[in-house]
Amino acid sequence: MKDFDESLYFHIISEVHKGDTLKLGEKLYWKCPRDNRFIATFDPPNAELEILEAFQRDIEVLAEKSDLLILSGFHMLNVKKLGKEGVNQKIIKTLELITRAKKANPNLLVHLELASTKNRLLLDRLYYYSSKDTYWNSLGCNERELVELLEAIKQKRLANEIKADMFTNYELIIKGALKVCEKLKLERLHLHLFGCYLLFVSKDYPIPEVLLFKTLCFASLIAAHKAITGKAKGVFKFKEIIDTIDIDATLPKAFKKVNNLLKKIETYVSYKDFDLNEYTILAVPTIIVQDPIQTVGLGDTISAAALIAELTYRQLLF
Repeated sequence: MKDFDESLYFHIISEVHKGDTLKLGEKLYWKCPRDNRFIATFDPPNAELEILEAFQRDIEVLAEKSDLLILSGFHMLNVKKLGKEGVNQKIIKTLELITRAKKANPNLLVHLELASTKNRLLLDRLYYYSSKDTYWNSLGCNERELVELLEAIKQKRLANEIKADMFTNYELIIKGALKVCEKLKLERLHLHLFGCYLLFVSKDYPIPEVLLFKTLCFASLIAAHKAITGKAKGVFKFKEIIDTIDIDATLPKAFKKVNNLLKKIETYVSYKDFDLNEYTILAVPTIIVQDPIQTVGLGDTISAAALIAELTYRQLLF
C-alpha cells in the first residue's frame, strides 16, 4: 500500500441541528428536518480494512475468552480500488475468522453493526457469502440501513415501499425487519428508529422478555446520556435524566404508533399478514433530547449498550 503522510488524514464530523438551513444562490435552499451529522474522512489504512496479524493468528484464544464479537467497518472499504475480486477476498477472509472463532467458542455471540453505504457491490457480496452459512447471530441497523439490506437480499419491492414512506409506515418497516431475520436466520435484530427502538428475537431466545425490555431501556438511557453530555463513559447520572423527562409529554409519536401496531399484531391472528410464529418483537421509546451535543455514533452506542446489558443477564442466568 502506498505510504501516506499521516498529517493528511482527517475524520471530520459536522453536527447539524434541527432547523439549520443551507442556502446556495437563489435555487438551493435546504432545512434540516432533525438533528443529524455529516462525516467526511480520508483514512487509507482503514479503507483497506486490514486485520491485525496478531488478531488473526490468535482468534481462537480470543474467542475462548470472549462472550461477544462485534463486526463493523465494511462500509469503509475502498471498493473502486479493490474491485469485485478484492472485495470478495476481504469478506471471505473475515468470514473465515468468524468460523474459526465460533468453532473455538460455540456460545460466542457474533453481532454485525451496519453502517449506511450506497455501494451495492459491497452489500451484495457481503450477503451473498454470508448466506452460505450462519456467521452472525445478531444485527443492528437503522431504517435507512434496513432498506439497503433488503435491496441486497433481493427484496427490492419491499425496500422501495419502505423508502417511499420511511418515517411513518411502521407496518412495512416491521415486515422488512422480519424478512431480514428470516433470510439471514438471525437470533436477534436491533432496529433503531427515530423515536423507537425495536428488538426482534427468535422464539427460543434464551433471555426472558422482561429482561430484554430492561436491556433496551438501559440502551435508551445510555444513548440519551451521550446525546446530552457527548460521552458514553464515566459515571452515568441516570436519575438526573429521568427527573428532567416528562414521559407523557415527550413520548415519541413513533413509539406510540409502533406500540399500538404491535398490540394489534399480537391480538389478532394474521393481522395484515404478519407472521410472528418465529419471532417476538419488543419496543421501547427513544428519549428525545433537544439540542443534543453529539449524535455521531449513537447507533453503535445503542447496540453496544443493549448487548452489554444482555451479556450481564446471560452470565447471571447461565
